[in-house]
Amino acid sequence: MPRDKVVIVSERSEKRAALEKLVLQAGLAVETADSWELWLAMSEAKPASCLVLDIGTGALGSPERISQLATICASQRVLVLTDAGDVSTAVQAVRQGASDVVQRSAGRRGILRGILQLVEASR
Repeated sequence: MPRDKVVIVSERSEKRAALEKLVLQAGLAVETADSWELWLAMSEAKPASCLVLDIGTGALGSPERISQLATICASQRVLVLTDAGDVSTAVQAVRQGASDVVQRSAGRRGILRGILQLVEASR
């Protein structure tokens, strides 16, 4: 039986690497993308149990991208990571159908807990 796969999309290389390590240590398969466009190309061929979107100050956090979440969330579980106190982005993500929103300040355990809950829900 194939392992559950988590896809991490983050424009920040250090955050992407840290999240990848966290997911691998939990025994899950992981793929990463550094842009929305790269992820879209990957997603057509390989669906994931959980998509982690690291919404920051770059293009991933733009209003246009947030509004596109509805289409993505209709087909898979999405966890959105936001900066502490970024309430407006969190609210927009939930309105567009994100399965969960976790602030980075929740730390490794909080983020991993959110990922594992969505992986379990996708089974």
